Amino acid sequence: MANNHSDDKDGKKLFLDEDEVKGALLPSEIASIEAEAEKQVDRELRQKAKDEYREKALQRARQARGITEPTETVIIDLPSYADRILLDNVAYLQGMTYTVRQSVADQMREVMQNAWEHQAVVDGKPENFYRKQREVRFGANDLNRSAEAINKSNTLLRA
Repeated sequence: MANNHSDDKDGKKLFLDEDEVKGALLPSEIASIEAEAEKQVDRELRQKAKDEYREKALQRARQARGITEPTETVIIDLPSYADRILLDNVAYLQGMTYTVRQSVADQMREVMQNAWEHQAVVDGKPENFYRKQREVRFGANDLNRSAEAINKSNTLLRA
């Protein structure tokens, strides 16, 4: 049989072409089917939009909680005239240690550096006067230790 339709084992057509469908269905049935198809496409588009928005919301939530961005431990070290750093309406107090996202840690370091440079200018000292010497040493014993523990041991070595 040389036609464009699939046939079952008895030679009956399984699929009708569009003209045959229109001839077999009432105009109201055709309109109803087309309306259902439009509604289904609308549902699919809404679902796709929801999925895309959900993915963006997940990315924002992961970033906000430090899942997608590495975290760092920062000790707030400011001159005497400053008692806190305020970033994104969150106060980070002088002398405290915070674990924050890397981008927030970068901002904190910049604020602290600018504050100490300002203090040096106010005091009439060289720009690097208040920069602290860091003699952090790492050895084989430090492999499984936290940065805080390493810093404490290095502080003891300098004292």
